[in-house]
Amino acid sequence: MAAQPLISVIIAVHNGETYMAEAIDSVLQQSWPSLELIIIDDGSTDGSARIAQSYGDRLVYCYQPNAGLGAARNAGIARARGNYIAFVDSDDLWPSQKLEWQMALLQQRPEIGMVFGLAEQFHSPELPEERKQELQGHGQILAGYSGGTLLARKSVFERVGLFTIRIQLGEFIDWYARATDAGVKTFMLEEILLKRRLHNSNMGVRMKDRRHEYLKVLKDSLDRRRKAQ
Repeated sequence: MAAQPLISVIIAVHNGETYMAEAIDSVLQQSWPSLELIIIDDGSTDGSARIAQSYGDRLVYCYQPNAGLGAARNAGIARARGNYIAFVDSDDLWPSQKLEWQMALLQQRPEIGMVFGLAEQFHSPELPEERKQELQGHGQILAGYSGGTLLARKSVFERVGLFTIRIQLGEFIDWYARATDAGVKTFMLEEILLKRRLHNSNMGVRMKDRRHEYLKVLKDSLDRRRKAQ
């Protein structure tokens, strides 16, 4: 039997010791047998390194000074040996068949460059009830156009380029807009491919003062489309 194609899974972490073991386990428990897990530690000062290194040779651990999510994911792509790339945040979870479902589609449809799926939000179990009431969205199932649901051919990154490091919030939206503008074909599966954890330290909560960067992403996309006309 021919060897299954290798998928490179990248977790970029910055001070993620609270939940990252669960994220790592959800990757290592995938039904797709051929994968490598790359942890890019983006300047953590907590116990993230200790947790990652406790897995030994089941993953690749790399440390870099803090440079932001886009730079960390780019570092993971540079180290990736697989022809397929996936990401999961250090506080989120994958169902065990996530990669298997996506690879089935990509192998059947060579014209598709990247596959997404649904994302289900959940309250982190340790939150007090009053905080759960404040964090809206528990149980919502959304179309997951995000890094956590993505599986892409590595050739897509060679075509579109890497993630921008000019912004700290919205770097995936920027990359996806560039991929769309470049004509990369996308498919959305109907399965839930990501369990997105709602907790006190979600990036959108921590970096709410940088939400203006979403407007820059939109402006850059509009400028590209005007130039292409």
